Amino acid sequence: MKTVHKRRLLALAALLKKLPPKRFTMRRWVGWDWSGDPTLSCGTSACALGWATTIPSLRRLGLRLDKGEGCVVLHRRGHRPITSYYNGYLDIAALLFGLDEQEAERVFMPRHGYDNTKAKAAQIIALVKSKK
Repeated sequence: MKTVHKRRLLALAALLKKLPPKRFTMRRWVGWDWSGDPTLSCGTSACALGWATTIPSLRRLGLRLDKGEGCVVLHRRGHRPITSYYNGYLDIAALLFGLDEQEAERVFMPRHGYDNTKAKAAQIIALVKSKK
């Protein structure tokens, strides 16, 4: 059985709770107006996985936004980078958060009713609580 990294998920939920609604969208990894600043302090919007790249503990594990690709990338020592394109976000979610495919899709793909910070944070918290 996979270990779910609850602290990492709760750190993401806490970050999302504090975000202004206009800075969050589940429609793209990062906004088209992103300047390349890894902290996203430039005022752009991002999705849940995009915002996860600003959490220092996840950055230390290799999670980054890639300016050239406009996507999330996981760089791990001794491994090829994993990009969030196609189904790569599933691998990133499995490695960093311990989520299975269904959980990763629920948390990191657009879903009706979860395109706001509070709802997405509540969804993540509910997932963590469901894990014993």
